[in-house]
Amino acid sequence: MKREAASGVKILREKEEKELRKVLAETRAEILQLRGKRTIGSLANTSEILKKRREVARILTVLGEKEILKKMAAPVEEQKDVEKEA
Repeated sequence: MKREAASGVKILREKEEKELRKVLAETRAEILQLRGKRTIGSLANTSEILKKRREVARILTVLGEKEILKKMAAPVEEQKDVEKEA
């Protein structure tokens, strides 16, 4: 199970931020549908909701990592510009 999650994160890291946000919205919509099915009693496998919630968490983690990397890369580029001017 952990290997599946690790490979899933690897795939997510390869995607662009825009695509990740699209997948996030789709997954959240799926969770809503699954919750509705659970409410009316037509959901056979209730663990699907948990799996989707974990997928949302993975996507949010990767998006957070990308945001941190952007912030870290920006000061380095600014520092290079300052060194070129001097």
